[in-house]
Amino acid sequence: MDIIETRPGGRSRVRFKTVPARRTSAAMGDLVSNWDGALEERRLPPLLAVGECPGVSVNMIRHVQKGLWREGGVECLGCGRSAHWRQRPAKMGEKG
Repeated sequence: MDIIETRPGGRSRVRFKTVPARRTSAAMGDLVSNWDGALEERRLPPLLAVGECPGVSVNMIRHVQKGLWREGGVECLGCGRSAHWRQRPAKMGEKG
């Protein structure tokens, strides 16, 4: 049974798509493969890629964000809950 999110305006979307137990391993393999491919091909910035995945927790977004911050890929433009983040521009000679 899929888990459907219904928004206040009446629009709905599938938040979690269930798979039969026998397909769980393959589905997880597909998920990891698609995630790795999106990051390698730079189709989306990592934070957007995480946000586009239904059911991704706030903790996972924070984990990815903190990793990007440690690597110097993003910078924080404030403090607290209302702080904004932005991607740092690539420096000369850097890939990106």
